[in-house]
Amino acid sequence: MEGKYKTEIPLLLKRVEHKYAKPLATTSDFDAFSNHLNQEYRILLSPSTLKRLWGYVNYFHKPRTTTLDLLANYVGYDHFYEFVKLMENEKGKNKEILFSNLIEGMNEGECFEVTWNPNCYLLLQYQGNYTCRVIETRNTMLKPGDLFMITETDLKRENDLGVKASLKSLPE
Repeated sequence: MEGKYKTEIPLLLKRVEHKYAKPLATTSDFDAFSNHLNQEYRILLSPSTLKRLWGYVNYFHKPRTTTLDLLANYVGYDHFYEFVKLMENEKGKNKEILFSNLIEGMNEGECFEVTWNPNCYLLLQYQGNYTCRVIETRNTMLKPGDLFMITETDLKRENDLGVKASLKSLPE
């Protein structure tokens, strides 16, 4: 399953961390998240299962559909395949370049660059609440200082659209 859903599973995990509002990076993070799921949502997923899914420990098997269903349910979907279907539908809706997945794990003040052809460039600073400020721009209609809100996301299309987005630190 992972080969087939190699972009959807990481996206689901990002959505889970975004809802939980904490990154899952240590043993105690996975223990706390497992307890949170059980106590607040009556979802039973062991810390070991979560560690395998997040790649915290080596495990070379596909995740179980029931595990993905429980996490999809946690972020508001009936099951994993509903999540996948909605992501596929978003792909075909429009060709706008949208970046909310990139900023889901960002802190206010962090910057990222976005480039696309022909020679278009933005340096954006995340302001919080899905809002960005333009720091630098080339060959776009935006101006430094402009603010805009990011709506939907599909960075999976990044290669199809020729868009490259990356994090960047500003000099102090």
